[in-house]
Amino acid sequence: MKNGGATKVASIFIGSIIGGIVSVHFAELIGRYGGKVIFISSLSVALFTWIYTFNGLAVLALGLNFLIGFPYQIRDIVEQSILQESVTNASMGRVFAIRQFLTTLISMLTILLASVFAEHFGVQSIYILAAVIYTIVTIWIANNKLIKSFKA
Repeated sequence: MKNGGATKVASIFIGSIIGGIVSVHFAELIGRYGGKVIFISSLSVALFTWIYTFNGLAVLALGLNFLIGFPYQIRDIVEQSILQESVTNASMGRVFAIRQFLTTLISMLTILLASVFAEHFGVQSIYILAAVIYTIVTIWIANNKLIKSFKA
């Protein structure tokens, strides 16, 4: 499958776009259960990543990428709401600029490290590592009272 990587990325973006549309449509409900939404979204991403890691079917991989993009986007929107609630209007622009810079920097470093790691240990090891990290983050969220009780 020559364009498999592009198709997978497109599937994640389509899931993200639909996740964004759902977030707008159900904004009030998501806001009421913000912390729980973050937990469920993180748990979903962790579970779908674990399934993706050991999947051998291309069609299922596309579906899983879509399913990963959907909760990922919803969680991102709730996280941005947390930032907006926590920061003064005067510093909001700087905070979001720093957030974007750090997100881009971490993405670039992750791609670099994942490439090196995959070269030495295989691509599947990257997905196992990602699934472990998502699982750890989900457990951390489950134990974080501040996040769990957040309402927008």
